Amino acid sequence: MKKIILLFGVFLFTLSLNSNIVSASDDLFVDGDYISRDPITNKYSSDWSHLDTPENLQLQKEVREYFSQLNNIGIQSESRQLNLEHDLEDLNKRIDDFLSLIDPEIAAYNSQESNLITPMSSYGLPGIDQTLVKIYEGRLHLAIGNLTPSNIATAIQNSNAARDHGIRYAENNNFYSNGKLITWENAADALRHFAWNYMNSNDFGVAKAKTTGDIHELALIALKYVNNDVSTAQLCKFNMSCMEAAAIQKTINNSNLAKTNITAFNNIFDNASVMDLINNAKGRQAYSQGNATYSVPFNRMLASGELVKALSGVNSTVRNNAWVEYK
Repeated sequence: MKKIILLFGVFLFTLSLNSNIVSASDDLFVDGDYISRDPITNKYSSDWSHLDTPENLQLQKEVREYFSQLNNIGIQSESRQLNLEHDLEDLNKRIDDFLSLIDPEIAAYNSQESNLITPMSSYGLPGIDQTLVKIYEGRLHLAIGNLTPSNIATAIQNSNAARDHGIRYAENNNFYSNGKLITWENAADALRHFAWNYMNSNDFGVAKAKTTGDIHELALIALKYVNNDVSTAQLCKFNMSCMEAAAIQKTINNSNLAKTNITAFNNIFDNASVMDLINNAKGRQAYSQGNATYSVPFNRMLASGELVKALSGVNSTVRNNAWVEYK
């Protein structure tokens, strides 16, 4: 079940968030790590090594080859478009099956069991289909990332755990708007990204944690391309598989360009993504500095103003810092 999200609606929803948020003080500290390491493995996530099978590694190889071919040939003709759709039918099915092994929300989404799907805008997120974003993340990981299949599973599991801590934090601090819990553009949002990157750094290293954090933001960009690239949609005759593949390839190309100069970076990443990139980097920094937990450095950086809690906190200096971290 695929959804096209109208950004105009997202814009209106975001405006309503900014005008109606009622919360307790944003500087209330986290009272401790909500997620703990396994005492034996010293990792936050489960052992997903059983996913590093020849079949899944072959899938990763084929996805990379597919998008490499798409980058070289493009979808400039109807015949190429038809071949693209034919190639994608089997590939997307295998990707969906792989991701469904990891995340029950993705499994429910792919089986179209709508009563089990986390609804759009749940937890105060601004009109974005979060499960579809996770699927795009998985595709991007397989296409360009340096993570193994087990690493991808770890990243998704840790993402869900960090999200749960952000929700708990928002509840404890009374981050409600018109009776609805808000975990976006406040300290709960900063905690979610900070904790996730700390946990990933612990579980598979800082370099891969950076890749994971960057790909999360790129998945949001891919979703925007699907929703707004009218010329590609027309070329694809509004076939969703074709539109998604083109959007992911465009995202890959632009993400590489963004590493070369800050103008390209600013053209691609909006303030929300810049905010997340900074908070992601701070979580990795906290781990690299040898902190035994993520709650203590989070509290310290929250108090010092190193974390970005709102879009209004993104200025040219913050953007430059985010670009330095990204490139």
